Amino acid sequence: MAVEIHAVSVELSPIASIHLPKGSAIEELYSQHVIHVSHARCIEQLFALAQRLIDLYPDLLRLFSGESDSCCMQTGDCKDPDCFHNCDLLGDFADLFMDAASTRSRRIDTFLFNLVMACHGKVLDVLDYIVDITKFCAKVTTASPDLVQPQLHIPELRVGNVLASATSASSMQATLFVHITSVLMESAQSLRKAIQDATKGANPPEKDVMAVLLQCELLEERSQRQAHQFSRIRDGLTRCSSTKPAPTSAT
Repeated sequence: MAVEIHAVSVELSPIASIHLPKGSAIEELYSQHVIHVSHARCIEQLFALAQRLIDLYPDLLRLFSGESDSCCMQTGDCKDPDCFHNCDLLGDFADLFMDAASTRSRRIDTFLFNLVMACHGKVLDVLDYIVDITKFCAKVTTASPDLVQPQLHIPELRVGNVLASATSASSMQATLFVHITSVLMESAQSLRKAIQDATKGANPPEKDVMAVLLQCELLEERSQRQAHQFSRIRDGLTRCSSTKPAPTSAT
């Protein structure tokens, strides 16, 4: 999943390298960027990958919540006095393994956590690119002589038996982005809570646990900010659609 998300992010790379003088023809924009990118495929892949991540989160959260149940196997904090976990090592072995437990995380599976962070973070990167492209299109429209909007191909969007028209597809996709970012924000919040529950009771807090919780906090803040951004984009597109003049019939 991380490799697929990365491929989409490369194709929808930031547009900071594109430079056009004010009043330039829209065709120059196409020649520099638009015609080289299949926005339809990228957006479809982004929707699919974001949904896969959302679908994975319940299982991931169960795995993180289950870490505490198996904690005795990792920490040696076994409650059964007859279990071999509570056997004391003798002689040189006691000194040999005295600090072994401190060399790795004893509370969470950092490998799994890093995979989640990589996938979720990269999805947020691509969503940031969508915001940048939306801003870029607005600037190109403002800078054009006749306020001409770039005519990007918006992929068809089907919801049930309804196929969105070209004029409404962008607003509907913005609504989908609002939904996706909102669910990802809730998933980030749930991830932080699951990590907190799995690591509570450590005194003093272990450094790796503190680092993981800080990453959770940053992911949650970023997801929350994106959910707010796409809500504003959706509302703006809705207002633009409602204020467009109705087409007049040819006489």
